[in-house]
Amino acid sequence: MSSATEMPTAETPTYDLDEILKTDWLTDLDKDIVQHALSSPSFVVINGVHNSRDIGAVAGSVVRKGYIFRSATLGFIYADGKLKLASELGVKVCFDLQTYNQREKNGIPLVDGVDFRVLSPARELPAPDLEQFLEDDGIPGMMKMFDDMLESHAPFYRAVFEQIRDHHDEPILFYCDTGKESTSVLAALIHQIAGSTPEVIAHDYALSHVGLARMKYIVREKLPGHPKPNFSSKRARQARNFCGSHSKTMIQFLKFVGEKFEGGAEGYAKEKLGFSEDDSDKIRKNLTMEEE
Repeated sequence: MSSATEMPTAETPTYDLDEILKTDWLTDLDKDIVQHALSSPSFVVINGVHNSRDIGAVAGSVVRKGYIFRSATLGFIYADGKLKLASELGVKVCFDLQTYNQREKNGIPLVDGVDFRVLSPARELPAPDLEQFLEDDGIPGMMKMFDDMLESHAPFYRAVFEQIRDHHDEPILFYCDTGKESTSVLAALIHQIAGSTPEVIAHDYALSHVGLARMKYIVREKLPGHPKPNFSSKRARQARNFCGSHSKTMIQFLKFVGEKFEGGAEGYAKEKLGFSEDDSDKIRKNLTMEEE
C-alpha cells in the first residue's frame, strides 16, 4: 500500500511506505521520506495542521474521495490552511472530538464558510493507565482507551453519522488532539460501515506514524536523558507504545468491536448510537455513493 508509486527522480526518495510504517516510533524517519509521504495521497497538506488526510484516498478504501477528512487539532491552522480547508477541499463541517482540556490548550479556530461542531462527551474520558502500555506493544492499554472512547465519545460519533446520513454533498473533517486516538476510532467505524477491509482500516490507522513524525520530537524532549534518552527505560517504552500506531493494534480493535457488538461497527451504531438498519444503509450509500 505504498504511496510512493511514481518513478523516482533525483529529488524523489525511494522507499517502501509499508516498511516505514513498521518502524519503531522512537526511530528517526528520514526527513525527505516524511516530506514526500506527507505530500502524497492519502495525506492532504493543510498548513498548520498535522496528520491530515482523506480517508477515501487510502489505498483500497471504499469511501469516496473528497468527502471524509481526518486530522490532528486545527487550533494552530494558518490563514492559507483555512483557505485550503474551505475552498480547495470544500469542507463544510468540522467536528471537534477533543477533550475539554485539549480544547482549552489548542483552541478552536474560526474559518469562513466552515461550521465547527463542538459537543459534550457522554462522560469524561478516563486518563490512560500507562502501566498497560508496557507489554504487548501497548495493545492492552490502547484497547482500554478505545473502549472508553466508544462510550465517552458516543455523542460526537452520533453527530458525525447523522451528518453523513443527511448530507451526502457536504464534505466533513473530524479531529482530536493528535488525530490518532478518538479520530482513529471514528475513522475505523466509518470505514467498516462503508465496507473497507480490516487491512485497509489498519493501514489508515498506521499512517499516523508518518503523519505525526514531526510532532514526536516534542514528546522525546520530555524523556529522561534528553537529548540522548535511554530508549529502554520504562518511560520510553510507555511513550513508544502509547504514541505508536501499529496496524496490529487496529486489527485487534476491530476484533474487539466485532465481539462486543453483533455486526461490529454497524452493531455499535445501532446499540449505542440509536441508528436503525435503514439509517445504516443511507450512511453506507452516502459514504460510497452506491447506486440503488
